[in-house]
Amino acid sequence: MGKKIMGTIGTASCVNDANYVFFEKCGFDNITVDEAHNFKNLWVAPKPKNKGDANEYAGIPSGQPSKRAIKLFAMTQLVQRHNDNRNVFLLTATPFTNSPVEVYSMLTYIGRERLVASGIYSLRDFMNQFAHTKLELGVNTKGEIDYRQVMKDWKELPALQNLLTEFIDKVDGEEAGIIRPKKFSHVKELDLSPLQKRIMAAEEERMMNVTENSGAILEAMNNMRVALVSPALLNKFKYDEHRNSGTERFG
Repeated sequence: MGKKIMGTIGTASCVNDANYVFFEKCGFDNITVDEAHNFKNLWVAPKPKNKGDANEYAGIPSGQPSKRAIKLFAMTQLVQRHNDNRNVFLLTATPFTNSPVEVYSMLTYIGRERLVASGIYSLRDFMNQFAHTKLELGVNTKGEIDYRQVMKDWKELPALQNLLTEFIDKVDGEEAGIIRPKKFSHVKELDLSPLQKRIMAAEEERMMNVTENSGAILEAMNNMRVALVSPALLNKFKYDEHRNSGTERFG
């Protein structure tokens, strides 16, 4: 653990120019960061507490920590340490995604002491308290059907909202006086091509005949979605048996 901490410190202090100045020697008492969403890759999904145990958060997307995020975290914690846990401001017009990793990362820049005071010492604690995850069937990067943990919604939402509003000021466009064009929706329905109709019919027939293999249902649903984008992405020859089925539906 000590080596890992020292490695993180080394990453935070790494510079490309030999003519550097130590941040802690400059006496900065305020940090304001624009486009703060560029620093959201600070933490990764937590690993299991004990080696060999199943990781209930293994399927939560998190990426890898970026060097600039680690640097910013070190600077924000130093400024807050000498300024009563204040004087760090993050500006962004990019909203949060439904990612507990991203929400926790942004909160730790500006309110880590508040999180610790609430008994949240790590990303695992944060996810255990607020993230509702569920094991579901899905398609992995190899195109295979397997189980993965997915983020469904938030638990203890009022407590989380109170925590967010304590540190985040959200200003709508109307409040900022921004004049926007009027928005209206116009839905244009497109008819399926004869080939798309054959694909839909074939996949519906496959799902009707499934008995136990739920993976086949997922594959059929995926093929139907792909066909709506472009039938060229599928092997259309396996659907040719429906061409002369005698029904108008198959085209």
